[in-house]
Order: sequence, then C-alpha cells, then structure tokens
Amino acid sequence: YTGLNADIWRIDDVVVDSPDYSNDMSVESIRPEFCLLNTSCTPTVTVKNVGQNIENNYSVNLTIDGTTYDETVTVTDPISPAEKKIVEFPDWTPLNNVNHIFNATLTLSGDANTSNNNLLHECVIFSSSDYTGKSVYSIEYQQNKTFHLSTLTGDRTWIKAHPFSYPQELAAMTYMNGTIVAVQRDVCDVFVMSPNGDFYNVGNIDADYIHGIAYDEVNDILYGVGWPTYDWDDHLFIIDENWNLTDLGAFSNRSWIMGLAANGQGELYAISIDDGTLFTIDPATMQTTTIGDIDGLQYSMQIQDIGFDREKNDLYGTLALGVGQILAKIDTNDASLTIINNYGFDSSFGACAPIPSNPASVDSFENELFTIYPNPSNGIFTFTSENILQGESLIEIIDVTGKRVYTFSFNNKLNSSVNIDLSNENSGIYFVKILNQNKCFTQKLIKQ
Repeated sequence: YTGLNADIWRIDDVVVDSPDYSNDMSVESIRPEFCLLNTSCTPTVTVKNVGQNIENNYSVNLTIDGTTYDETVTVTDPISPAEKKIVEFPDWTPLNNVNHIFNATLTLSGDANTSNNNLLHECVIFSSSDYTGKSVYSIEYQQNKTFHLSTLTGDRTWIKAHPFSYPQELAAMTYMNGTIVAVQRDVCDVFVMSPNGDFYNVGNIDADYIHGIAYDEVNDILYGVGWPTYDWDDHLFIIDENWNLTDLGAFSNRSWIMGLAANGQGELYAISIDDGTLFTIDPATMQTTTIGDIDGLQYSMQIQDIGFDREKNDLYGTLALGVGQILAKIDTNDASLTIINNYGFDSSFGACAPIPSNPASVDSFENELFTIYPNPSNGIFTFTSENILQGESLIEIIDVTGKRVYTFSFNNKLNSSVNIDLSNENSGIYFVKILNQNKCFTQKLIKQ
C-alpha cells in the first residue's frame, strides 16, 4: 500500500501463520575445536530440543572427512523442550597435521523441521612441535598481539592479534601436555593457545581471581594460585581436568602472589609483589621458603609471571621492574636476575609460558627392543619387550580413521608377552602405540 499524504497509518490484527514444530530438534555445536596430532580426543555433538514435546528416541551420526570416521549414537534418554544434551562419540586420533571436517546429522522420527539437523565443523590440528623451542610465549597489551621471546637473545617474534584487554588480561600461562594453557585474571576463563596464536576457550575456573598457574609434569598436577569466591587471601589450588578446584589452603605469610612455576622435579616456585620475593611452596604443608629478593619487583602492580623450561630447569620471568618490562633468567639459589632483554616502558606484557628446547609432548624410544609378530597377521598379534619399563605403560591400537580399537595398560614391566586380538576388526592397516613416561613407540600393523 502506498499512502497519498503524510498521515500516520496503523495496522491492526496481523495474523502470523506458524508451522507446527511440536517435534523439532537441532544440532547446536560440535567439539573439539582443536586436537593435538597423534593424541586421542572425544568428539561430542550438542543437540537441543527446540520443539514442544519431550523426545526420547533420536540418533546422531558423526563423520570426519566424509568417510574416514563414521559413528552413530542412538539416544533414548528424555530431553525436554529447550533442553540441551551433549552426545559423546568414540575416541578419535588425528594422524596427520591437517584440519579435519566434522559433519553431524541428527535423525528424529516425525521431525517437523529438518533444516537444523545438520552442522559442519572444522577441527584444527596442531602438534606440540609446532611451538618454537627455546622461547617464552606471552601476549602484549599495547599492540594487542601474541608473541614469543627467544630465551637466548630476547628477540621478539610477533604472531598475531589477540582479543584480550584490561581487566580481562591473561594473567598466567603454563606449558602443559604439549599445549600452552592460559587463564584470564578476573573472569577466570581458561584457554589453550595454539602455536599460531589462536585461543580456544576450554572452560572456566570458579574463583574471583587467578594470578598464576603451573603444571607439575612429574605428578601430572595443574596448580593455581589466586582468590577463591569466599576469601580475598591468596590460596593454592589443584585444578582438575574439568577445571574444578581443590583448595589446599590459604597462605599464612604471603600475599599478592603474581606468578607460579613448577620445575622438572615438580617443585613449586612463586613470586610476591607484596614483599618482592621468590620463594618455594610445599603443597602438602602450605609452608613457604624464601629464596631471595627480586630487586624492583615489590609493589609493581602490573601482571608478573614466571615459568620453567622444565627440560633444562631454567626459570624465566616476564617482569615489570623499575628499569622497564624485561625478560630475565632467575637464579633459583638467590633470586638474582640475568636480564636477557629490556623492552622499556612502551611494552606491557606479563603471562609467561617457556617452551623447552624440544617442545614435542612425547619422544620416541631409542635403542629399546620391542617385537610385534606375526605382522601381517590374521588378527592375533604378540607384543614382547626385552626391557624393563618404569611406571605405567599403555598400549593403544588405532585404525586408519583415528578410532581407538584396543587398549591395554600395565605397570613396571612385562613379565610375559601380550596377545593383541584384532580378529573382530576389519582387515586393513592399524597403528600400535606404546606410551611410557612421555616416550612413544609406534609401529604399523597389517591385518589380513
């Protein structure tokens, strides 16, 4: 309709014909966003009931790269209107360093709207060896970029822009299981930083502030220091794989702890801007032992962080002192500093994640004898070792799609050979992985 003058017109009684979507479910998201090369991960698909009825019988199919992984999960648990559920799929291991396309399809009998039943997702794959060794990763807040610093020369290599700003800075970083884990100071969101500077949100820690994190690779423990929701004194926490906290207690004689680090023996170190000291922490007793004063650290309210190159047991700090923003090597005997580079007062950064000389998460076994026979086989393989393997070891069999089809674990050593039964699996190529103390043996198997 076109009006002929400037009068105001009003339209009443508009009727919208809405289709009947009593039965309607949708695919909301696919995870993981990223996965480490040669490391198993659990694909999940989040679905939502966007209809009006309770649903209790539907299926979700997930493929990776079209045909290399094809799994269907049937769900019979009730899902109410507006409710979301996470559907888990069998573990998958990426075997090549390229991104993979996940395709999820939901099937519901009587679904009135199938336009929301399918979703594509690109999973980013990277290797721990993609990080630059002998360097410290951090983020800068004046140029809003991630970078890494050479621990030899202090030279800075810019990577890319980042999304963080005050007061949501990344207060702490640590190198953990082949990736860099970072935590925002006040909202306490947890991120993984990839080698090319992308950040992936992997969870949230229920605390008021997190000032430092450190991974103890000896005991496989992630520690955190900060303020819990119920206290403004600094506490030490253990952070589990779901980012839940176990409170080990408050520090009785320390405050404003702004950095945390664990060396290659699992010993904890921290710095405090309240008294400007470097000290050790005994998590069992919460007792601290002062090593020495860091000149210029006291009362500097900018973010400070420390971290170990656990391969060499060298402690590094990204510190804001009276001379400017510096990268320094810290002597763990007396807290004296060897300044590697001074970036002046035109640069502002703090979170610190040293990368070892060899950043690979697992090394290959060398000069150790493993035998798997017969290979090829009709499905029964025998694994033997003439070596004593210290601690827990794990045998995994992975098919060419990355799906894990067999696992077996043992402690200390093999007293006898182990039979691997793949007789129920399809003929083709498989890969056996033996993992022991951050070392990995890999061999191809052929089932005829």
